[in-house]
Amino acid sequence: MIFTKTEYKERLIKVKDAMQKKDIDLMISQDPANMNYLTGYDAWSFYYAQCVIVHVNADEPICFVRAQDAGGAYIKTYLKNENIIKYHEKYIHSWPLHPYDYLVEIIKQKKWDKLNIGLEMDSHYFTAYCYEKIKQGLPDAKLKDSERLVNWIRFIKSDAEIDLMRITSKITEKGMKTAFENINTGVRQCDAVAEIQKALLTGTPEFGGEYSGIATLLPTGKGTSASHLTATQNKFISGEATIVEISGVHKRYHVPMARTVLLGKTEQKKNRCDESYK
Repeated sequence: MIFTKTEYKERLIKVKDAMQKKDIDLMISQDPANMNYLTGYDAWSFYYAQCVIVHVNADEPICFVRAQDAGGAYIKTYLKNENIIKYHEKYIHSWPLHPYDYLVEIIKQKKWDKLNIGLEMDSHYFTAYCYEKIKQGLPDAKLKDSERLVNWIRFIKSDAEIDLMRITSKITEKGMKTAFENINTGVRQCDAVAEIQKALLTGTPEFGGEYSGIATLLPTGKGTSASHLTATQNKFISGEATIVEISGVHKRYHVPMARTVLLGKTEQKKNRCDESYK
């Protein structure tokens, strides 16, 4: 666990208080960041169905994951083993079978199928198929949008989280310094990004980096009008601008940074653009 069990318990209390205010008895959270916040689970398994279930009167959440990924839940979360529920591999890519068929059965077994159930309706990885499985499987439940309930609680950081972000900021600074050093006329964009990524993953001597939830964004020249382009094998050209957007990561906490690099002599209109942002 990254944080103490006490901190996870405090987070759960805040979430359950917010649930009560929204008249939610049971919340199903699919957002990977919210799952991590509530339990500590952080395996790279969000590409397939998984979730954390919070009952308003339960002492711990339930982590619902694929059998193949259960080991990650045992290692990473603070939960008791009985609160880690794994679904069989037979549910993987075997339509019309779906992992949420089993989730529905679990909810029925616990007699939660007539409760007010909150769903993260605009969450990443909560597919229309997931929603339909819950809607069809729990006809007596009242389904409602939890409206980023956990996200808003996450917004206010604890002292322990801020300490991690301070560490992460040093990794971000190192990555951006590396970008300044490697973005030069005649250098391939991909070569510069290779050095940036190495710096971000290496981190500092005291604290290593991790993979980021954002790619290294590097729109260059005309690409700066498109914002979210990534590197190509094209070379940097004198007189052109490059937007660098990166994030250091430590223990899954991100501290992003964006800067603009201008190579060589710049045109007056670019200087005026820079002045307008000061």
